[in-house]
Amino acid sequence: MVRRVNGIGNDRGVLVVRSESVTVTENIGSIVASFCVPSDVLILSGDLGAGKTAFSRGFGCGLGALDPVTSPTFTIMREHELRDGGLFLHLDAYRLNGASDVDDIGLTELLDRGAVAVIEWGERIVGALGNDYLLLRFTHGDQNEGDDVRFVSLEANGDRWTSALVDLRSALQSWAVTVDQVEGSR
Repeated sequence: MVRRVNGIGNDRGVLVVRSESVTVTENIGSIVASFCVPSDVLILSGDLGAGKTAFSRGFGCGLGALDPVTSPTFTIMREHELRDGGLFLHLDAYRLNGASDVDDIGLTELLDRGAVAVIEWGERIVGALGNDYLLLRFTHGDQNEGDDVRFVSLEANGDRWTSALVDLRSALQSWAVTVDQVEGSR
């Protein structure tokens, strides 16, 4: 049974990490990127200002994006070419309403061709994305910890991410926390 705290769980399919700065959040993104393969999908969920775009910036850097990663809020989707010839998609799904909108922007075709996608507010379109994705939930820390503290839970969905999370757990070990530590900060 998964013990849930404010949407954060703790079992073998979930890893929770603590970030104390934008730089750490970017570093976490870069490390997660190093575990990605073509057609991977990451869904980012959390309040405004919780660190989704900072994570995406670090993720794009870790993938080898040739241009700076900025918020896709007004464009819905930004495409970033990678040093290795691949493609990184950074989406903001806040204004999308499901499968038909996913089809309209061509996301499925781009993923089928090997693009890697990070989708902010992706929970709005998760039903159109298949069953294999990494869900990252971003939450603010307690006000007593400072304005920059964030918790990020990484939740594996599907076989691909369940096995990758084992290695991610080791790579992110220095920032890993337990649910009890998250509870203590609330």
